[in-house]
Amino acid sequence: MIHIGVCDDDERMGEWIRNLADECCRSLGQICRSEVFSSGNALLYEAEEGEHFDLLLLDIEMPGLNGISLTTAIRRFLPDVTVIFVTSHGKYVYESFKVQPYRYVIKGQIREMLPDALTDAVRKILDDEGKFYTAENQWTLEKIPIRNIVYIWHKDKYAYIEKLDGTHTKVRKTLRQGYRELPEMDFVWADRGCIMALAHIDRITDEEVFLKNGVKKNFGREKITELKGKLRRYWVTKEGLG
Repeated sequence: MIHIGVCDDDERMGEWIRNLADECCRSLGQICRSEVFSSGNALLYEAEEGEHFDLLLLDIEMPGLNGISLTTAIRRFLPDVTVIFVTSHGKYVYESFKVQPYRYVIKGQIREMLPDALTDAVRKILDDEGKFYTAENQWTLEKIPIRNIVYIWHKDKYAYIEKLDGTHTKVRKTLRQGYRELPEMDFVWADRGCIMALAHIDRITDEEVFLKNGVKKNFGREKITELKGKLRRYWVTKEGLG
């Protein structure tokens, strides 16, 4: 089942978007549970209390917590949630890049743009749910959802797969072997000792890469420039902004 949250201070618009999302799920043969929130704080409270959402449809201009700030806050609890912004203005499109929305829909074109955006987003969620990395060592055999891998580092003869829940899985293989087994467009070989999931990079400065789990890595300027380029391309293509 797909859980969808709609947040818009215009309650009639929120209900209309919710009905369209329900219709989209039915057309794809999927069961969904959808809820409408009239404020960002109300939706954030649900996430803080442990409620899981697969897809959020957010207005940007709202009193109090706006859509961009809400996305930043809610990803502390739901780092993999897919976000579609539905707004009256196109002026926020570049500002929204920093929170990596899946799609950006203008309300004036909502009838033309939103059905396709919803269909693509639901298919992406279903596709992501089916992607796993098989980690095997002498003690265990584990299927790790690709979306749960934050980064992989290497020491001696072992690769350590760091996961969203703060645990890691140890496998006896080189980073090169591990990298070949991962979806190339979702991961970057940051240096000889580290592979990073592009989806879990929060920001990059002149010398450091900050991951969403609080880990930061230092790299030289040449590598930082390369990483910025790959992350920019990922945001534009993978997140549906191109």
